[in-house]
Amino acid sequence: MTKKLLSIAALTALLSTGASAFDMDKTGKIFADITKKNPVAAKYSNGVKADTNLTLSTDRRGDTLIYPAYRSGDGWSTEISVRNTREVAIIAKAVVYAKDNSRELGDFNLYLSPHDVAKFTLKDGKVTSTDGSIAFEVRDPIHGAAKDAVHFANETDRIFTLPIAADAGYVIIYAMAQQEQTADKSKNNVYHNNHTKLFKDYRKMLDECRQTTWRDIFTVERRLSSKVLNGTAVSDLTAPNLADTCENAIVDNHKISANFVSPTQTALFGEVSMSHGGEDKRSLLLPATALQNYTDDGIMMLWAEGEYASIQDRRIDNDKYIPSKIKDDAQTFMVNNAYFSFDKNADKCKNDYAFLLTQPMKRALVMGLGDDAYWKATNPRKDVWGFFTINDKKPWTEDEGSPVAQENLGFVSLNSPLDGVPPEKESGFRQELATFTYAEMLEGADSIGTTNYGFETGAIAGYVDMRLNAAKNGIPAIVTQMTSNEVEGEAQINWIYSATSND
Repeated sequence: MTKKLLSIAALTALLSTGASAFDMDKTGKIFADITKKNPVAAKYSNGVKADTNLTLSTDRRGDTLIYPAYRSGDGWSTEISVRNTREVAIIAKAVVYAKDNSRELGDFNLYLSPHDVAKFTLKDGKVTSTDGSIAFEVRDPIHGAAKDAVHFANETDRIFTLPIAADAGYVIIYAMAQQEQTADKSKNNVYHNNHTKLFKDYRKMLDECRQTTWRDIFTVERRLSSKVLNGTAVSDLTAPNLADTCENAIVDNHKISANFVSPTQTALFGEVSMSHGGEDKRSLLLPATALQNYTDDGIMMLWAEGEYASIQDRRIDNDKYIPSKIKDDAQTFMVNNAYFSFDKNADKCKNDYAFLLTQPMKRALVMGLGDDAYWKATNPRKDVWGFFTINDKKPWTEDEGSPVAQENLGFVSLNSPLDGVPPEKESGFRQELATFTYAEMLEGADSIGTTNYGFETGAIAGYVDMRLNAAKNGIPAIVTQMTSNEVEGEAQINWIYSATSND
């Protein structure tokens, strides 16, 4: 066989300008994109902050879903699916983040009727969808914040399209609010196949329950006057995290058709599918990582279309984020050890491996706690987001679990980004979706002259116990592994969550 079955080195090289969500300084003060030369101060008033720390779901259902990676260039296509498990309607926010620094590339809302499924595709540097749960016209408030007329996507003349200006990263779906479930089940279907009613009622919720001038802050003039073209840096924006109910709100004589409350902990589940067509067909499928209490403590998150959202927004407390609480949330993702398996015949033509670390909390932690919170940084100002180190590797063979001499495997200490010279060098970012591939293993072996040893020649099988950043006792990350194997000349590809521990 002459070609590599799964060129993950090429895939992850492309996992790499959009607007950011709100940022903060080390006191928690809010700015719109702190990376700018002259960041613009912003303000969120009020808010009902979450006090309970984030919790990972044990059954892949939750009120927030994290899809660890997407790829949309070089012939790759990624499909995101979001499934409503409830017999009531749910409004959710979809946000696409860049792999290098978790800046927001684009966002839009999902209007899910009972047991609804929403799907969208990331391909050729843009998001597209024909799904009737996604508003075709109102994806950014400057295209319709002043009115509530709306059309939803379809397969003919209304294909939803949103440029994302980067061909790789990760996606988060935040459930914002759900219709209150009633004992009379017939009343739970008030929005069944009626996304327009759900959209209009959600707009009224923003008016009445959030009590903000959100319809005005997104105007072109306001955005330009604040010198933030793609943010919400204003002085009079009410925080999106609200008390847990919006009951019978009446705005302009329009009564909302149902009460809305914070989402159920098991409201959503979903999958991410990455595929490649042509002669070299590939397909990867992974369930989303679910958080089961993003909106715990009796809060709802009410974001408008085009209003940027971050995982730390649940911790807004009257004009400020709370850095210590954000660090508490990060403990949910802490990983000290991760286990990476390899098989015999893992040579360049037959198998390939990749070890992916998705770090959704990194941007907020570095801003709020400093560069050295979890990630070593040699230059705090140029390496704004820091970088991590994979070290203390312990390889084992399948031969009665015997340890293999580390030098025989050719593993090397690894910094993120891998080559030390990222394409984002000018902006000083370090990748927040980082990879360790089979190619790096072989390059490491070659660099220290350990060619023709068992691992490189595919003569042994086993696993590696990887210590993630031992100096900092681990990092907050979601760890996944990609593998490709040859079966009768065809590529059989898997994408799985890696075994991890905090030992």
